Amino acid sequence: MENTTSEPEVVAPGDSKQSYKPPLIRYGEYTAHIPGDKYGKKLRHAGNISHTEDFMRAQNFPRFSDDDFSFEDEEKAQRLRKLLVTIKISFLNGVVSSYADFNLLHDTREEKTVDFSADSLSLRVTQLRKVAYTNQVSYYTTNRASKVDIASNEKMKTIETAIGRDVQTLLMARVMGLADLYPGEKSSLPSELTRSKTGEQYKALRANATRSFWLDYNRDERKILRKEAQNWPSECRANVRKIQKEDLSVVEDDFFQHKKDWMAASDPNIYPCVDKDIYLVLDKDGNPILCSVSQLFQRLFGEAKMHKVVDAVKKWSELPPLPEPNTTRNMANEMIRRDHPELNMELAKSPEELMQRAACLVHYGTWSMPGPMNPDTVYLTADTLLQMGGTEKATPNFAAEAMPSFRRGVLGLSSELVRFILRSIAPEEYKDYVEIFEALPNEKRISLSHPNFFTMAELGINTFTGRHRDRTDTKNGLAGLVPLGTYTGFTSPPPLLNSFV
Repeated sequence: MENTTSEPEVVAPGDSKQSYKPPLIRYGEYTAHIPGDKYGKKLRHAGNISHTEDFMRAQNFPRFSDDDFSFEDEEKAQRLRKLLVTIKISFLNGVVSSYADFNLLHDTREEKTVDFSADSLSLRVTQLRKVAYTNQVSYYTTNRASKVDIASNEKMKTIETAIGRDVQTLLMARVMGLADLYPGEKSSLPSELTRSKTGEQYKALRANATRSFWLDYNRDERKILRKEAQNWPSECRANVRKIQKEDLSVVEDDFFQHKKDWMAASDPNIYPCVDKDIYLVLDKDGNPILCSVSQLFQRLFGEAKMHKVVDAVKKWSELPPLPEPNTTRNMANEMIRRDHPELNMELAKSPEELMQRAACLVHYGTWSMPGPMNPDTVYLTADTLLQMGGTEKATPNFAAEAMPSFRRGVLGLSSELVRFILRSIAPEEYKDYVEIFEALPNEKRISLSHPNFFTMAELGINTFTGRHRDRTDTKNGLAGLVPLGTYTGFTSPPPLLNSFV
């Protein structure tokens, strides 16, 4: 989808139209003082405004007790648990037809899908008969996955295609050979790259070229670049030949992938919405692949408790500096800010608006070193230790005082929701996760609730995570997703399941 949002006009000092007002902060820069915000700071790589020296913010952070972990209606929660335990067995034994509102939607060699109702809840169960959850390749060979891929490509083909290696090379050649800057490009390599290997230099240039292509050129200008890449301009040919000879790096076009996924998700013919209270997807052996329970937080702990946790997340996003999303999987966040100027901190006009526009991706828990995984080669993330923004100057960090309550209330209660589902539909896997956590040294793990089973919790605030596969997670492990607060737009559908919830 082409971005039509225009940047606000910047009027130079002395222009008669209006007085010049620079942004309160700029991305990638350190801002030590924010007008109207006594303690507020914007660290260079932070995605939020932090207030580590604000004692009252830490004192007013919500506190959580054992009572907060009690179900609002114990009997109702146990009925839901029993339903989750039994629906898989009932489906595999072929007795779900006895449930109310039963409807057989598909029963083919590749899959079986049924709808029914139980305990005033609507349910859908799908079994993918050619998918094994331990076999990664099997997910990509189903008709569902092929349908999504073909339809998504066809939809984007009528709009625009990925950048392509030739266009990347053209933009790289311009950066290397011309003194006059093209929009968004750099005339020389960053100093930290000149000391690295040539391959790393080229890969950084190729990544920057891809970013520049989508963010610094409109669609008509991109068409011109594609045409020029078919017949190299004379002033670029020497550098093009040099790049073609020396550069073996590959940079995926994550911006195009984001556009394609977003366009596909908006089309109900590609991603039909499964509007059910419970949606369960099983592999060929009956192992769970996906289990979605709508409004699970409210069903277990109540509306008020959910709002308390949402408030805690908001207040936490204003305390310690939290890292901005800047990895490959979050590459499209800059593009999203253009589509959603209400998330752009540089357009904020007040400290209150700045705090509302935080965009962070934070990792709490244990990471493993590359290579063979064992408890001796794991370590706590820097986010867990609140290490971001430390300086030689001794300054208060009152965020550390609120950390135990954040960990217990936000991360702990959220992990209870995942535990509720995991224990019900995959009890053996749940036991394995508890054992994995217990194998970690005490000083290399973060305690969320009891018994602990999560080795890592990720907090995303106003951000978008693209397709990716974590390579150092528990092999064939399951992950939990707990959405909180209000948002606009589409949910991110599992691309290989041809549906979203």
